[in-house]
Amino acid sequence: MEHWRGTGKASGKPYDFWACANKSCQAKFKNDNGKPGAKQVPVELSEHKCPDCGLPLIHRDKEGEGGYNFWGCSGFRDGSCKAVFTDDNGKPGDKQEPRAPKTPPSKFKCPRCKEQPW
Repeated sequence: MEHWRGTGKASGKPYDFWACANKSCQAKFKNDNGKPGAKQVPVELSEHKCPDCGLPLIHRDKEGEGGYNFWGCSGFRDGSCKAVFTDDNGKPGDKQEPRAPKTPPSKFKCPRCKEQPW
């Protein structure tokens, strides 16, 4: 499991969650006092394709405090494509710089796939 935390470049809002380090799993979990907590809702792939690699884009949207609204390539987690785009009224807009690199894997195993990829 990898602990992702930081501040979004576009939104300036903080993020803090856990993600499976197994490239094919892509499970994500809320941070619960420094360890993986409840599973987050799985992402939905859109009909919009990434102009850089052709993979589907994912609309990342959260309202309220700590909210964000952008489009990212579904290849981001496995490292194949880091393309990120602004939201333009529910469609991908201008390309942005990708966020900070991943943190190193932790000692926690993924509850979904039960793997530690190191």
